[in-house]
Amino acid sequence: REIFLRVHKLKIVVMNFKGITLAVLSFVLVAVSCSVENDTYMNDVNKEMATVSDEYAYVAFNMGMQTKSSVAGQQTSIAETETISNVTFFLFENGKVVGSATAGEGDAYQATRILTKANGSKKVFAIVNLSAETQKRLLSYATENEVRTAALNESDMNALVKVGEGSVEVVDGVASTPSKYNGEYPTATASITVSQRTARIEISKLTVFYADGCTKYPVTLTGISLKNQNLAGQVEGIASSANYNSDNTQTINETKEISDKTVEFESVSTKTFYTFANETSVEDSKTALVLHFSINGKAYDREIKIKHIDTEKVEAGYIYRLTINAKVQSNDVESAVECHILDWNYNEINLGDIYAK
Repeated sequence: REIFLRVHKLKIVVMNFKGITLAVLSFVLVAVSCSVENDTYMNDVNKEMATVSDEYAYVAFNMGMQTKSSVAGQQTSIAETETISNVTFFLFENGKVVGSATAGEGDAYQATRILTKANGSKKVFAIVNLSAETQKRLLSYATENEVRTAALNESDMNALVKVGEGSVEVVDGVASTPSKYNGEYPTATASITVSQRTARIEISKLTVFYADGCTKYPVTLTGISLKNQNLAGQVEGIASSANYNSDNTQTINETKEISDKTVEFESVSTKTFYTFANETSVEDSKTALVLHFSINGKAYDREIKIKHIDTEKVEAGYIYRLTINAKVQSNDVESAVECHILDWNYNEINLGDIYAK
């Protein structure tokens, strides 16, 4: 009996100890549960506070057109270079793309807006007349450098792609998203101008005459082509690898009877070429205009390398307008060339005010 009582007391002690342990453990679990619930609640509050503290504004775009130039007292305008088929806008901040938008032809950009945080200065970048493939590729980029160094192709060249940038201060916004706010957004303004990324090569005048003592056969100008037309461009800078094309002969077939006077081939004034920049030092890869003649059943090609001032190269954003005097000799055609280099500023499009509202 004594042994039984001792064992029974031991059981009671053990049971009491378990009860105390369970009570303490329950208290700990309750405390932990409260702590976790409190942390979750505070995280939700912090997220909500962060969301509320962000202020937003729209960046919208206002664009005008400039077509003015004065070269040697002459005003010039080329209608085809002023067409806007589309516009692609980017907002850059700290080297990253923080917003983008596209607009269609003409003044469709006026309805375009980009939502952005009102947290200070941002770069505004615009590209006009991208091909559909290039536009899609650029819109997938996440960094400013990717956009600026993006490759351009022949379709972009033929569309006369234009590029420019500006900046906008977005500091006055609304602490809400558009889904919760229906009022007017604050406005910030900026200005941007885009410039041609191609060069234009053309002949303003071509005259032909015979050297003394030569039989004066009729001269036929059969065509004109651009050797080493560069089809590879870049949004900014020059593409590291060129893509040369010489299969671009424009047929003319204009024949002139030549006596003792110089004659002019008027049809060349309608022939123009566009190319991306080409600054190679490799002789056979330099860009050149080629005239194709036929005289008394024999073909003659006259190659004229394009010069930028005193250097044989082509830079983006310039028009190379050639005046050519060709002299026909017994076995050759020589030429004297005068090149007028026009800064393509008059073909810039002034994008005017860019505003956030």
